[in-house]
Amino acid sequence: MTHAREGNMGTMLSELLSGLARHRATVIACREDEQLAEAALRETPEYKALDLARCQRKAADVAVAGYTADLCEAALDAFAATGDKAPAKGVAIKLYKVYRYETDVAREWCMANAPALLVLDVKRFEKTAEQLVGAPVTIESEPRPVIAADLSDYLGEAT
Repeated sequence: MTHAREGNMGTMLSELLSGLARHRATVIACREDEQLAEAALRETPEYKALDLARCQRKAADVAVAGYTADLCEAALDAFAATGDKAPAKGVAIKLYKVYRYETDVAREWCMANAPALLVLDVKRFEKTAEQLVGAPVTIESEPRPVIAADLSDYLGEAT
């Protein structure tokens, strides 16, 4: 890299850092304004009415969930006793396929009979790849920028 290009690159990085620092400061100021406005809003009668309505809805949601669970249990009990898939108007029993198996036994069976069904655990493979002798993997370094959280040194620079 030439000295002129290095100088331009440094200037560009400095300008970008200054801009990012300014915008981060703006975000912080906006968050503070937002918190103040929200605190003031919470004191209004309209917000208090909204908060009460939300609390009432949450209580109703809990009641609905409880009744739903009780109804499902009672409907399954009725189906078990009678075999009727419509034990009451408004409720029906549907039958779904559920596959039950031991994972280790299924994995062994797949290894012997259907290896295409076995899936590579990419995260675990990459985590252990360096220790896997002969693994078909190339490990490279990839540059990625990490920007400091505190850019206050750049707030004074003009762009």
